[in-house]
Amino acid sequence: MRKMLVLIVALAATAWAQEKAAAKPENLVVNGGFEQGADPGGYKGYGPKDKLPGWTVTKGSVDVIGTYFKCAHGRCLDVNGGSNGTIRQNIATEAGKKYRVSFALSANPQCGDAKKVLRVSAGKESKQFVVMAKPTIPWVRRTWDFTAEADKTPLSFSSVGKDSACGPMLDDVAVVGIAESEPAK
Repeated sequence: MRKMLVLIVALAATAWAQEKAAAKPENLVVNGGFEQGADPGGYKGYGPKDKLPGWTVTKGSVDVIGTYFKCAHGRCLDVNGGSNGTIRQNIATEAGKKYRVSFALSANPQCGDAKKVLRVSAGKESKQFVVMAKPTIPWVRRTWDFTAEADKTPLSFSSVGKDSACGPMLDDVAVVGIAESEPAK
């Protein structure tokens, strides 16, 4: 009987460990869906002096979109408010560890150049993503991997295309730690 009990406990512990290992990694980003804060109605503009929960507007302006457009999930962000904008957030990281940034990307089709360019930066690394404006506002999932250099890493999203009031649109931002063996996406 005792051997049976030990076996059951061992199997339960193994199952618990496997379940925990398979659990979804923790998202290090605060307010990655832009759901926190006051209801923007159709949309609400934010500049460097405004409080956008979890984020700092460091350049230009951005618009939190409520009901004005169909976002990937609830609210989203046009990275061009009245001009090209940049948002930043410091995330907790571990030096030398790899992380994956993922986000939903689309484009505001109402004005400006049809080609919208979003630069994603983490620490000293960055990558640009190009999206073309279409009347239907399709959302596409994008990912990018970086290696942290410190225990805090500044994560930023910048509109770097032609300056207008319509830019790349961002939603569902996440950063998770990844194992070295995971392939880049």
